[in-house]
Amino acid sequence: MAAVPHFLIATSLIALLSAAAWHDVRSFRIPNAITVPGILIGIALNTFLPSGLGFTPALYGFALGLFGLLPLYLLRIWGAGDVKLMAVVGAFLGPAGLWGSLLASLLIGGIAALFVACHRRSGKLLFENLRSMLYQMHFNVQLRTVKATDAPAQSAGKIAYALPILLGTSAYLAYQPLV
Repeated sequence: MAAVPHFLIATSLIALLSAAAWHDVRSFRIPNAITVPGILIGIALNTFLPSGLGFTPALYGFALGLFGLLPLYLLRIWGAGDVKLMAVVGAFLGPAGLWGSLLASLLIGGIAALFVACHRRSGKLLFENLRSMLYQMHFNVQLRTVKATDAPAQSAGKIAYALPILLGTSAYLAYQPLV
């Protein structure tokens, strides 16, 4: 079970994710002016608040969010800003909280992708792109490599993924008691 987040940690995280989602919806970009201070704030709050996780778990959460999710960027599944935003979540919630938030965000993001594909009438293309990405991931695992892959020839639709990250993290936090 994840450690219980402090109220100030949870509300600060949601404020940062809201700002990132607003930027992402408007421009399909998450500025470093949000992610870099977010990482520092998350680590600082966890270090200096009496009920924070501590420096080491916040740093591990950040590192896991950044380096553990880097393959999603290399495989062109997520953008760099989305990976950095999950590193922010890791800095605030630590490794265990990062996993809970990530699972909820991926679920909401998958539903959003299906909605966008249906709205654009590109469901077949979505599943073809998914098949291609899974094949490339399998091929990279067999070769024991993680490398950038070719992007699909045509996108089934863009998603401002900071919004599913905000909603997934909010849902995760809603099930955590706050101190």
